[in-house]
Amino acid sequence: MRQKASIMIASAIVIVTVMLLFMNVNGKSTQQFENGKLDLSDWDGHGIIQLDGEWEFYKDVFLNPIDSLSSDPEFIKVPSIWDDYFNNLDDRINVGSYRLVVTVPEEDEYAISVQSIRHASQIYINGELVGGLGTPASNRGQYEYHEGKYIVRGKSENHQLDIVVHVANSSVIKNGGIVKSILFGKVDPVYANSAKGKFFDGVVVAGYLILGIIFLFQFLLNKNARNELYFSIFCFLQGIYVSTQNEKLLYLFYPDIPMKVLLSIQLSFISLSVLFFFLFIRHTFHFNTSPRLVKWMKWILLIQAIYFGIPKSTNYLKGLSFIVQCTYIAVLSIVFIYIIVMIIKAFRQKVEGSEYLLVATTCFSAYGATLALELLFQIKVDQIPVFLFLMMTMTFSFFIGYRRKLSYEKIDNLSKELLVLGQFKDQFLAKTTEELKKPIFQITQDTNALIEGNNGPLKKDQYDLVYRMHYASKRLRKLVDDFNILRGEYEHLNLDVKPIRLDVINEIVEEQKYFLGVQNRIIIKNQLAHDLPYVLADENGLRQIVFQLLQNAITYTEEGTITISAIYKADKVFVSIADTGIGIEEQYQEQIFESFFQIARPNRMQQQNLGLGLSITKKIVELMDGEISVHSTPDKGSCFTFSLPVYQAQEVAASVTYESTEEDRYPIKQYQQQQSKIILLLDHDHQHLRYMMKVLVKNGYSVIGCTNSSDAYTFFKQEAIDLAIIDGVAQDGVGQKLTKQIRDEYALAELPILMLSVTGQNMPYYIQLGANDVIAKPVEMREFISRVQSLLLIKDSFRESIQSELKYYRGQIAPHFLYNTLNTIIALSYENPEKSREALEHLSIYFRSKLDSQIHQELIPLANEIEFVQSYVAIEKLRFGDRLQVIYDIDEEIDMMIPTMTIQPLVENAITHGISKQNLGGTLTFTVKREDGIVLIIVEDDGIGIPEEKQAELLYGSSNRLGFKNPYEKMKLIKNTTFELISSEGKGTKIIIRIKL
Repeated sequence: MRQKASIMIASAIVIVTVMLLFMNVNGKSTQQFENGKLDLSDWDGHGIIQLDGEWEFYKDVFLNPIDSLSSDPEFIKVPSIWDDYFNNLDDRINVGSYRLVVTVPEEDEYAISVQSIRHASQIYINGELVGGLGTPASNRGQYEYHEGKYIVRGKSENHQLDIVVHVANSSVIKNGGIVKSILFGKVDPVYANSAKGKFFDGVVVAGYLILGIIFLFQFLLNKNARNELYFSIFCFLQGIYVSTQNEKLLYLFYPDIPMKVLLSIQLSFISLSVLFFFLFIRHTFHFNTSPRLVKWMKWILLIQAIYFGIPKSTNYLKGLSFIVQCTYIAVLSIVFIYIIVMIIKAFRQKVEGSEYLLVATTCFSAYGATLALELLFQIKVDQIPVFLFLMMTMTFSFFIGYRRKLSYEKIDNLSKELLVLGQFKDQFLAKTTEELKKPIFQITQDTNALIEGNNGPLKKDQYDLVYRMHYASKRLRKLVDDFNILRGEYEHLNLDVKPIRLDVINEIVEEQKYFLGVQNRIIIKNQLAHDLPYVLADENGLRQIVFQLLQNAITYTEEGTITISAIYKADKVFVSIADTGIGIEEQYQEQIFESFFQIARPNRMQQQNLGLGLSITKKIVELMDGEISVHSTPDKGSCFTFSLPVYQAQEVAASVTYESTEEDRYPIKQYQQQQSKIILLLDHDHQHLRYMMKVLVKNGYSVIGCTNSSDAYTFFKQEAIDLAIIDGVAQDGVGQKLTKQIRDEYALAELPILMLSVTGQNMPYYIQLGANDVIAKPVEMREFISRVQSLLLIKDSFRESIQSELKYYRGQIAPHFLYNTLNTIIALSYENPEKSREALEHLSIYFRSKLDSQIHQELIPLANEIEFVQSYVAIEKLRFGDRLQVIYDIDEEIDMMIPTMTIQPLVENAITHGISKQNLGGTLTFTVKREDGIVLIIVEDDGIGIPEEKQAELLYGSSNRLGFKNPYEKMKLIKNTTFELISSEGKGTKIIIRIKL
């Protein structure tokens, strides 16, 4: 319906414009006269008369109004172009005089309004020069071009006005002479008519400028709307252009502006106006137009505007050939046609608002056409441009209103949808968290039970896998807790708001400083005053707030400083964390506290998180009766500030801090009964260390308390530590150094580490460092003991796992040994019964003295294992005789424990699969020695060797040869042990076991 109405309105505008132009050409009443005389004796003196008719014309002379006429005049029609009266083959100044005698009914002062005399003129009334524009002269040096409207006035004499007009025009400039009607009347009506014209031109100019300002402000509010910027520029350009036309309002501000500058403005600004109107249309509807064609149009219009915008001589501009003029108009016409095509295309596609723009474009096109008619054919357009401008303004107003209405409707619909989606989100979070709680809790409990060995010990690889599952379940549980906070469930926060000092922030700052390291380009400055009052807050909540804000600052600051400060003002303490990072744009400074909101930064790596940190921080601050805000400048930094209420009482309850104790000297050992677990403590806070020691001793544990890393490491090397509890930032990070030292020697399950963290928020970092678990300082007694018990169970479970595997391998090798030994004795019984009896004696002695007493032991002294090897070699020696040579190189002072039946299978392999395969036999070398803190056990033979493919099978577990696989797997279970196989076919085999003492 709107499309049909817009077509009808556009058609009506075209029809009305054509009718008005036709009326201007043919419909206005004019006072016709002949022979240069006009008799107005019967005129009543009202209104304005157009002096259209035959004027006397004196070619090539400036008529002297005072002297008597010396030649007969020609007659010329006014208004008209005088070009046909002159021979313009050469470059000269055409001059001539117009004369008209007007008879008036009464003696009075009369006025003449000149609309357009090209291109220089002076007017005489009754022989007196009354005005003009430019300097008419036949000499080019004196001739001065100037065109425009002006009014002159003069008094009648004997009821007559003898009007003489001197006109000059360069021959290379077309359309010379009096080209528009001269208006005549009494003074007041003529001036009133001129003022009316100025008013209408002022309305048009002001309208364009106001529209330009409105659209410019709209663009500044929404810089993505480039079409509004283009239309704003178009309006400004049109306003300036209109001020150079008709009444030439520009003269009111710059009366002495040169004509060449004025012409340059006119020609340049009309091109620029069309250019930006074209860009406005294109960006408004986003058509799939030809990019190449659009690009060419933009460049041609821009080049045309620049070319004509450079002021040139008047003769040059006015002397442009007809082809250049036509080209200029053709370029503008082509662009106009393309604009109309785009509007029609949008109209046919029923693009929103295209019907309004169709009417507006019709008005603008008609407006351009009327200006072209006036410029080229001197057709008087009167106030038609004003009419067209008003129509265009109204249409654009409707267009803007309609688009705004659509925007508001979309926003309203989106708001409603967001409310519904928000409800769905809350419901989804509620259901999801409830559904996740049970399986996550079950996974956590089950993996914890497996880790503690409740269902049997785990192997080392199995423990690592289960521990990763357990840690992942904890992270999932933390995520579910965050979702609960967002849903408004704060019960699990367990906020204990009480008077506390802000000194706890210092510990968090020190922890973060260590994490950054000395190589980092960020400097953290702690400017917290020491005399700040107590605040009412939950200590853990405060730690979480400061930790989150510090993490944010570190994340978004590549280089610079982070400053923590606080001030006391109006019963509140305001804590600020400022950075010199990338900053936050103003439009995002409220949104960053919303759940899941993250700023899209295409040129920066996006942080892998859910965008919950600041929203949860804000909720915790508000739960503690505080407020949080941010002030930020992009590329300069951000400052987050949160407030906490001040505790007003004069004295602070004793529960705020730990009870004071006398200064102790550290390290301190407190041992319980002999079988109790030994726990190593490292904490730089004497008071907190003392508190933990009391709690652990009370629960039956032996404790070694240290305040520095060197003491702790010394006890770690001397004592059989079952659990290490380490402060993560003790004395500039020595706690983390100790953690690395422990983890270099012990696996996670061999010696568990419980890391103390100021915030409890750095679990991923500490886990990567080698900790088994992390607990926040200060520790809560029940949770602390629970964590300790759980980690000790892990160690016990791991020890049982090692013993179980060793039993398994021992169970494999014992029958294997007996089977091979008995086969050897049976073989001897056929060849030499005497030697077989000797071998049986060796075997019986071994069973009586060794095997029976050690059958239930997984680790035995190295000396016993050597004796076992020697007994076996003695049996084989009886079998092979001189074919088997044995060399022993044994350091008998070495005292250590190794898995039982570890070396004998390797010796058996060397004899059975190496030496015995050779007809001449060979030599077995068995070496046990100490070298740089490492015990070397070497079993070497000069037998047939092992092919490379077979070596790979032995080392990578694809071989079933128990004599090699069993010892190899057992030694892998012993920490700080390496196993090396060296063999060459035809040369022999060498096995080296290295055990670090």
